[in-house]
Amino acid sequence: MSTKWVMKSGMKSKASHSLMRTHPALHVLCGVVWHDYSAQVTGGNMEPLKAPINFEFEHMRRELGVEIEAKVNDEIQKAR
Repeated sequence: MSTKWVMKSGMKSKASHSLMRTHPALHVLCGVVWHDYSAQVTGGNMEPLKAPINFEFEHMRRELGVEIEAKVNDEIQKAR
């Protein structure tokens, strides 16, 4: 096994782990937004540890984002 292979493998593993953290977080976020606000996802893009996502809210305001974040964190704490 060459050093080059090990480094590539390690970078791939880190990216894969980051995606495995991002993907379930999006499911929680989408679940909360659908359940509490009946807003569907209209678009998005998932990358390791970041995922801009669009919902069908007519108006988005900072307070709504803070409220959704708290609800998502609550669901994660409940480990459902």
